Amino acid sequence: MLKSISIYPIKSLNGVELTSSEVLQHGLKYDRNWMLIDSNNKFITRRERPELSLIETSLSENGFAFSFNNQSENLALGTNYFQQDKIESKVWESDVFGFEEGEKFNSFFSDFLKEEVRLIRMSLQPERMETAPLTGEQTPSSFADSFPILIVGTASLDALNARLEEPIDARYFRPNLLFQTERSFEEDEWQEIQIGNVLLRKAKACGRCRMINVNPDTGIYRTDVMRELANLRTVKNKVILGDLYYPVQTGNIEMNSEVKVFTTFNP
Repeated sequence: MLKSISIYPIKSLNGVELTSSEVLQHGLKYDRNWMLIDSNNKFITRRERPELSLIETSLSENGFAFSFNNQSENLALGTNYFQQDKIESKVWESDVFGFEEGEKFNSFFSDFLKEEVRLIRMSLQPERMETAPLTGEQTPSSFADSFPILIVGTASLDALNARLEEPIDARYFRPNLLFQTERSFEEDEWQEIQIGNVLLRKAKACGRCRMINVNPDTGIYRTDVMRELANLRTVKNKVILGDLYYPVQTGNIEMNSEVKVFTTFNP
């Protein structure tokens, strides 16, 4: 069953937990639709800037609010982007495109990071396509690292926590969908997930990086999370926890939606 639904509107910032979400072709609505870029149009993440964890994200009346200390900005939704210049960037090896949100957001995040940055939003019609290794299918994606929906099972987190002196929660791994599971890493056996009328198909297992060492409350790097996960779950020289999916049937999901998992791909 579903334990939580989360979206992360700005890449590498903290997310918000929801009771329901619309699933679009490129993932959960508003998830990783924005990202920060530097003066060279290179994307910014908390791998290099762990202090991004200190910016709080919350729902507001017309979109999302981002706050730090007593400063805040509200990001309204539904802005028209068609008259703006397109900005080219990359997420790893993938070309991505976006539109600048505006000077007040640039100033807010530039002041926080103490460097010149801009906030961009992906096109309303996603242009980025990724090829799923397990199926060979092409699918739209957001500003996520690769595929748009990350899932994690609770028993896998429990297995890792059994090895840590200070337990962690799922926020270290930033899943969109957290499932209540009985066996550690059982989600690695799944190939498709049906949630209500929505069907998700697995693209690949999720290889982890040092970003999972960043405490989402303090922005302080730990040293034990990646190390212990590597000892627990290294597959073909990659440290694995969770799996990346893409939608093949879109619609709405809710916390009480019926969930079915399949261990084979359905034609």
